[in-house]
Amino acid sequence: MKFLGGYRGRFLQCDAYQSYNGMTEIARDNGPWQLVYCWTHVRRRFVKRFESDGSPIAEEMLRQIALLYQIEKSVRSKEAAMRLAARREHSAPIIAALKESVRPFVYD
Repeated sequence: MKFLGGYRGRFLQCDAYQSYNGMTEIARDNGPWQLVYCWTHVRRRFVKRFESDGSPIAEEMLRQIALLYQIEKSVRSKEAAMRLAARREHSAPIIAALKESVRPFVYD
């Protein structure tokens, strides 16, 4: 990926397009990239599902994603350390609960 040739950061924000997965295996002086996915792309799928059939699971996911958006809004333009602390305190438990709720669907 030539367009990232000068990028020295650790995180690479992207959608869930599978081609990005290989980016984590590229040897770099700064170590491999860590993929960071975009909630907007995830949210869009649940919006479509909820609009098509009123899925209560999709509706709950949209509520949880809205909570994450509220947390981000509350820390916007704050110092990085404050944003990180808020994410650890408020966002991490929401995300952990979401992971547990989808585990049966992913691993069955």
